[in-house]
Amino acid sequence: MRQQATPDEIQQADEDLSNWQNEISQLDAEIKTHEKVKIQSQKVPPVRGTKREVLNVPNKNNKQELNEESKSKKSSRLSGYDFPAWEKFDVDAAVQAIDEEESEINRQKQKNREEGLRLAQEAKMKRKKRHQEELENIRKEMKFNGLSELQRKTMAVREKQKGNEAFKANELEEAFVFYSRSLALDNTVATVYANRAMVSIRLEKLETGEDDATHALELDPNHMKALSRRGLARLKLGKTKLAIEDFQKALDLKPGNDELIQLLTKAKAKYREVEGKEYIPDSQNENL
Repeated sequence: MRQQATPDEIQQADEDLSNWQNEISQLDAEIKTHEKVKIQSQKVPPVRGTKREVLNVPNKNNKQELNEESKSKKSSRLSGYDFPAWEKFDVDAAVQAIDEEESEINRQKQKNREEGLRLAQEAKMKRKKRHQEELENIRKEMKFNGLSELQRKTMAVREKQKGNEAFKANELEEAFVFYSRSLALDNTVATVYANRAMVSIRLEKLETGEDDATHALELDPNHMKALSRRGLARLKLGKTKLAIEDFQKALDLKPGNDELIQLLTKAKAKYREVEGKEYIPDSQNENL
């Protein structure tokens, strides 16, 4: 049979219940304090003496603009995982666009090349005209029209010999004048043009040297010295490919010539330095 609690037991139970409630309240307060400290620790206050940084938080309209801008940037390229977009991608159109761009670049290069050739041809014609005027002036001084054919040729040979002697003496300006007088009297001798070409190169009259060597080759296509001297003038003018062709033709006429081999080797090295590739003759390019 259960006995009733005594007054002391009831009082003790009340005290235990009160203590338990106090412990729960204290524990609850500690938890709330901990959470508050944790939240405050994430907001570091500014350094004393500095202004608090104001964050530019976009509003709803700004946020929409940013989203649209982001979408426009992303729309320019396809995501690797956007499979429906890749299915719609027109490969043929993209390839055609690339081909058209390359064609435009090639057309521009061809246009520039043609313009360069046109300007070079104009410059060549001007030099040719100036050359003819120089010869006419010399002929007037030498009373060319009053001389017989035999007298002209005899005097032309004499002026050529004077030019050779001046060249051997390293009197280049005088040699140029004597060769010019010889050509004014008789401009049908390839050797005189080839000799004046050498003098012109030594005087750094490179374009005149190239033209004189070309005149010599028009009179004698197999003039080895004219080929080598035109090649030398062209090499100095930066016309490396044409220089190689001239040296090669000259070497074909005189195989094993050490001077021509050295010039050809130098020209090919210069071509490799400028073009970044080995020289290949046009005949071999056509077969590739």
